[in-house]
Formats: sequence, C-alpha cells, structure tokens
Amino acid sequence: MILTRFLRAGVNLNNRTRNPDLFCKQIRTLTHGHVQLTMEEKLKKYVKTLAPDEDEDEKPIPIMFVSGLMHDVKAWEKYWMPFFSGKGYECHAIGLHDTLLDTIKTMAAVTKTLCFPPIIVSHSLGTYVTYKYLESYPCSTAIFMNPLPPNHSGFEHIMSHIKSIDEDIFTKIINEKSFQPVLSNHSALKKLLFRSNFEDEKIEYFLREKFLCGHSLSLLADIKNLQAPRFEKDHGVPMMVVGSRFDEILDLDCVKETGAHFGLDIELNEDCMRWNDICGHSCVLDRDGLWNADIILEFLDSMGK
Repeated sequence: MILTRFLRAGVNLNNRTRNPDLFCKQIRTLTHGHVQLTMEEKLKKYVKTLAPDEDEDEKPIPIMFVSGLMHDVKAWEKYWMPFFSGKGYECHAIGLHDTLLDTIKTMAAVTKTLCFPPIIVSHSLGTYVTYKYLESYPCSTAIFMNPLPPNHSGFEHIMSHIKSIDEDIFTKIINEKSFQPVLSNHSALKKLLFRSNFEDEKIEYFLREKFLCGHSLSLLADIKNLQAPRFEKDHGVPMMVVGSRFDEILDLDCVKETGAHFGLDIELNEDCMRWNDICGHSCVLDRDGLWNADIILEFLDSMGK
C-alpha cells in the first residue's frame, strides 16, 4: 500500500474511499499550514509576465503557462516565455499554489485582465488544474504536456511510479510529506524529471536559480478532493496533447488515456497528439523540450492563432 507510512501520523487510510474529504483534510493538515495570501500577494508570488517582442498595432494573443510538479513558475522564464514572446505572444506563467483550488482562482484572475481568452499550455500536474479551470472559465486553445490523465487517481498514480523508480526517495517523500528530498539527489532528479545522461551542471544551475521546488504532498491529495473533471470531449475548445517518450512519471499510456478522454487518437497520428522522442518529464527545463514549443507553434499557426 503506497500510503502506509501515513499510518504513523494517524491518517486513517480507509477514509480514502469511506470519507475522501476527511482523508484529504488530514493530508493537508499534515503537509502544510500555509498562510492565506491576498490575491495581490498571489499574483506577485505565483505569476510571471512577459510582453511580446514585436510592437504591433493589434493587441497580442495571450498565452498562459501552468506549472507542473516540482517546477517553480520561474522555470517558464528559462526557455518558453522568451520563445513565445519572440513570436509575438503576450506570455503569462502561473505557478502551483499551496492548493490546486487557489491556483485555479489565480488563473481566473489573470484571465479577467486579458483582452482575449488565453491559449493555455499546461504541464504535468498543471494539466489537472487546467481541466478543472476549464469547467468554469474560458480559453481559446488548450495544450496538455506530459499530462495527468483526467480519470486517474492522481496521488496513487504518480506515487506508484516514483516508488517503482526509486523506493528510497519514495520513502523520504512520504516521511517528509513533500518532494523536497528529490531536490537533494541528482540521481533521483535525473530519473524523475530528466534522463540518465542529463548534465549535473545543468541540474545545479536549475537548483541555484530556484527553477525547481519541493511541492507539498497536499497538492496530490487535492486531486481527490477536487473530484474528477467534468470537462470532456465535444467542448468546442481546440486542444493538443504532447507526451515524452522517456517520461518515467507520466508515461505514454497517460498521454493516450488523456487523448482518449478528449476524443483524440494517437494511433491515427493526429497533429493534436504528439510525443517528444528525447525528453523525460521536464520538457520545460530541458532545452530539447523546445521541440514541443515548435510543434505547438505549428498547431497554433494551423488555426490562425
């Protein structure tokens, strides 16, 4: 059982099915006691903005990036925001908050300031946040990279994969109730986020610049609390799903399942279902992940966006 170590802290695992709201409340109580921030403080802490390079008379198309697991909002500033800003897009990046619901509220607050509904590019756990956002708020196009399938038990799925990759790191994550232990282990970072031959110097740089962060386990517990997304196919929103062949956390089966949920079929080689043959989970910080940016740009160009 993946969560047995929470027994030591008094969490009743039976509540996962008998009383899921209580279970999630117990996990959140154990994993953080965050201070409630005002919206102004959230925007300052969790949002990054970059204006387009080109000064045109027409108002630029906004694109919103939503961060994934163990990625700080600053990670988008390394490659992705400069790339799309250079193509004329108005860029906004949203970092994961202490709760997924707070993240959704900030996304909505940023959307209200825009001239047009944004293109949303979400990564990893950020895809699940976006599914929930789309139940109530607008976007013009949705791109899901390394997605968490909408119908999965997110906590169990991600943690079972981590356990299969590195059981020692898994144990430390459970004991410390956060992903912070991963950041102090280059080998684990390579296995979980990058690939085995990824350069140590780049990892040191990412850590030094705080592009990576040790999110609380409560974020995954929130997935159960938010319930399954109601946003499905026949939604009228153009979308694309992109995976990474060497992603050890959310593999190609997750890509296929996400595509199937939204009526896309990878076997048909549709332009809206693609995968990167080079990267691991972090297509955001791996420079080779800009292959994703290129095919996303092609997809947007094909729709005149």
